[in-house]
Amino acid sequence: MNNLFEQARELAKALLDTKEGKKYQEAKYIFEGDDEAIAMLQEYAKKTQDFQMRMQKGESGESFEQAREELNSLVMEMKENSIITELFKAEGEFNQMVGSVMDIFNATLMGESEEQGGCCSGGCGGCSGCH
Repeated sequence: MNNLFEQARELAKALLDTKEGKKYQEAKYIFEGDDEAIAMLQEYAKKTQDFQMRMQKGESGESFEQAREELNSLVMEMKENSIITELFKAEGEFNQMVGSVMDIFNATLMGESEEQGGCCSGGCGGCSGCH
């Protein structure tokens, strides 16, 4: 059983060692060194949570619309922050690659071959099997 867990760790290390994994790690490192970007994401998380609570309560009116505008403004500000946009882009690419690996894993567990499901070696861009 320990061998199985060690193989899982090795797979995780191999995922991090891909170009997508390295790009994500680099973007994360740069992000973690930028106090402004960190504060912006923290503010976004707080405003998003606040806005969702308002929606759940069924709020409307001027204060609700103001909260929506503040959130939208912050989203636009984040899109202009190159550190945040690079982090999100790298994270998305890495997650897509990990998702492709998980598709293969799940297809194998279900007893499917590559032709029946899972991913081909060329990645999802040239594959019609999964989607």
